[in-house]
Amino acid sequence: MSLGVQDMLDLIRNAGVVGAGGAGFPTHVKYQAKVEQVIANGAECEPLIRVDQQVMAKYPEKVLRGLVIAMECTGAARGVVALKAKYHEAIDALNEQIRLQRLQDRITLFLLDNFYPAGDEFVLVREVTGAAIPEFGLPLDVGVVVSNVSTLMDVADAVDHRQPVVERFVTVTGQLARPGTFRVAVGTPFSALVAAAGGALVDDGYLVSGGPMMGKLVEQDDVVTKTTSALLVLEENSPVVRRRLASMERQVALTRSACLKCDVYRGVPSQPVGPPPGARSHDEEFGGRRWGRHSGFRGIVSVFRVWTLRCLWLRHESGSMQGQRGDEGQVGRGRCPSTSAARVVSQGFW
Repeated sequence: MSLGVQDMLDLIRNAGVVGAGGAGFPTHVKYQAKVEQVIANGAECEPLIRVDQQVMAKYPEKVLRGLVIAMECTGAARGVVALKAKYHEAIDALNEQIRLQRLQDRITLFLLDNFYPAGDEFVLVREVTGAAIPEFGLPLDVGVVVSNVSTLMDVADAVDHRQPVVERFVTVTGQLARPGTFRVAVGTPFSALVAAAGGALVDDGYLVSGGPMMGKLVEQDDVVTKTTSALLVLEENSPVVRRRLASMERQVALTRSACLKCDVYRGVPSQPVGPPPGARSHDEEFGGRRWGRHSGFRGIVSVFRVWTLRCLWLRHESGSMQGQRGDEGQVGRGRCPSTSAARVVSQGFW
């Protein structure tokens, strides 16, 4: 029996599906809008996180099924999966499923360059559609709904299997013996994830929930939520940790410094970062390029990319992180347990 739009929205609501990319906005509310296209966000905005690309590579049929459901709910005629061009395994898996499901006329892939923050909604919509979301606006303002690929997988499970959101994938990386991506129950303590990844390689390390750019410090007894995508274990002298331990006054000063650098960057004529004075539309040409593809976010990229690469002190080599294996590392204020309920989905993927 085919389901109507309201039936699907009710199933999505009853399953507790929310934006898995971090915002946590109720998905059934977002899908009540009527738009021209739906974009599946698989760009993985933050460095080090691997969840999106692994979900697309391992569960392409669920991602596409969720995208089709989102299109049916919103009345969208077009669906786009936006991901980075370097995600070769995910690209092959998605193209194969699009062919098998004969979705070529409805769904396409959009390949992004490898830059930060490609996964930001404002940047993503501009790259894919060429339309600029108004300041303080939403993708809806330009006829678009954006959903994370993990959200779409939850949507497929909710509509097709009546399955509530009780698990999610989390990348666990940093100073660990065996970093990887895990499928874990919502509510799993972070200490269990550290133990499942072989334990920390540093004493008195710090946990960061999320990526190195936007993540926050957490304790080992904090737990996985529906919006948790990554857990990093970093040593105390890592600039990522030091910045978060700094006083608010110091953080404000650092932020102002970054803004000043972006303002200087704005004056470089070969890299336009905004519409020229008097521009009438987003199609206005500036310096032979569309100004939106070199938006202010790319200016921020130039500042933070260097800072990020200098501060991570994390190096991927043959599926493991730099450092010596330890039996049982210490993280935060207590020793991690030696056993874990977390189930390994992919380990040493990168």
